[in-house]
Amino acid sequence: MGMFDTIKCFIPLPCPDVEYQSKSLDCMLDEYIIGSDGSFSNPHYFGDLVFYKGVNTVGGKHEWFEFRARVDNGSVLEITQTSPTPITTVYMRSAKKRHSSEGDQPLPAHNDRAAVWDLVKADIDSRDNLGRLRYGTRLQPFNGRDTVRDTYEEALDKLVYLRSLLVETQELRADLNSLAEANPQIKDAITALIAKYTILAQ
Repeated sequence: MGMFDTIKCFIPLPCPDVEYQSKSLDCMLDEYIIGSDGSFSNPHYFGDLVFYKGVNTVGGKHEWFEFRARVDNGSVLEITQTSPTPITTVYMRSAKKRHSSEGDQPLPAHNDRAAVWDLVKADIDSRDNLGRLRYGTRLQPFNGRDTVRDTYEEALDKLVYLRSLLVETQELRADLNSLAEANPQIKDAITALIAKYTILAQ
């Protein structure tokens, strides 16, 4: 089975225990603590911390629990349960306990929408499959193409797409403001709509 470390998590989780195993650290049979306040006993750790255990539940059924914690230098920001599925967020550190630097945008507010990282991962898998079907192989290094040139040309395409989006967004914002001024009865609704989407509120 190999070496591992022990994680004791005192944040309430769906698993009926506080002690787990993890191979995300040094695997030297050390013990680390996730406090009930979201603190992590290794103040220098940054990244994903995966911890898990098997539990015999009532009726003799064996169930596997696995969690992924996002850790930022001694603070657990989020814990996601990855098994049993479906994947769910089971802990989110309060924004009041986080810190932002002067001049930063406001800290992101948690909501019930899908995580953008998960959407991007799905897009990556989709593009990978499309490339395999289109070219007969997945993208690999030393494939005979000039990767620097490919990257530069893709970057140019991205820039023009973004510039086009910027123009369209500016015109949409102007049209919405004109519509609000011309229709006082829906002005508040349009103003709220513009405020909802940060891309329109700039």
